[in-house]
Amino acid sequence: MAFEHRPFKYFNPKQQMRYVLFLTNVGVPIPTYMVKTADRPSIDQNPVTVDYINTEFKVKGKSRWQDISVTLYDPIEDNGAKLLHDWISLFHHNSGLAQTAAGRLPGLLTGGEDGFIHEYKRTLIFQALTPHGDVADEFSLYGAFVADAKWGNMDLSSDDLNMLDLTITYDYALMIPAKNKVVTTGQVDV
Repeated sequence: MAFEHRPFKYFNPKQQMRYVLFLTNVGVPIPTYMVKTADRPSIDQNPVTVDYINTEFKVKGKSRWQDISVTLYDPIEDNGAKLLHDWISLFHHNSGLAQTAAGRLPGLLTGGEDGFIHEYKRTLIFQALTPHGDVADEFSLYGAFVADAKWGNMDLSSDDLNMLDLTITYDYALMIPAKNKVVTTGQVDV
């Protein structure tokens, strides 16, 4: 009996550079071109080991969606640093500053204020794209908000671009497959 090799009828892998992350639903529209890198969703099923006599087996524990890291360019024209600050200010802001007669700001009048869940949690859309720009697949990240933000650093000896680094946490993600399937007309046999 001879080994018969039949390659895939059609195979075009997704490329990392073909994606878009929509941060336009966050209250402050952040342009998609500012997103340089972004992790796709991932989940930890937390296997739990059950011991029995001289053996063990595993059962699924709690499912935990893992935070994603996002790196944004910091453009001058749209002022990326301010857009990020404004997004965070929607769910946490300092309540006010007290001024002295001399005009100096001695400190916060109050410690700050946080919003309700419905005010700061958002649904983010992460799309993988085909070479023609069609949606190959789409993740919707529900209950998303900024867990950590870094405005980068400045360095007089460097000509690197300034980046904004975010950690976004979310409750869960759902994947929506592409509505338009790629159809091939032939079959490749070797």
